Amino acid sequence: GESRSVKIEDLEHELASQMLKVVYAEQNIKSLREEHVRQLEDGKEELARALDEVAKLKAEEKSARARIMQLEETLAFQREDALSREKQTCDVLVEEKKSNRKLRAIKAKQARELTEAWKNAADKEAQRARELTEARK
Repeated sequence: GESRSVKIEDLEHELASQMLKVVYAEQNIKSLREEHVRQLEDGKEELARALDEVAKLKAEEKSARARIMQLEETLAFQREDALSREKQTCDVLVEEKKSNRKLRAIKAKQARELTEAWKNAADKEAQRARELTEARK
């Protein structure tokens, strides 16, 4: 009967041991589940932060692109304006050259006329002097 009671004791001991293993396993499973849930929540928070950052960067990019377009338009307008002013300046210079040419032509004509008038006056004086000299004789 003793070997049987040993076997019962052994079996009870093993049963208690196995039950303890089940308790430990259940606790481990529970803590692993909790850890897993915590990691998922952390992951969700991290994902949400990353998505916020992406949205912020996209907004910055959109704003920068809009500013680039605005600056390009302004630059194009200013270049056009500068070219227009340059052309006006060239036109003014061309007109100035033309009027300078006309002015020089007028001055040259006046100088010729004046020279001609002086020459005529000098000729008349010489003629008068000759006539006076002739009259004295």
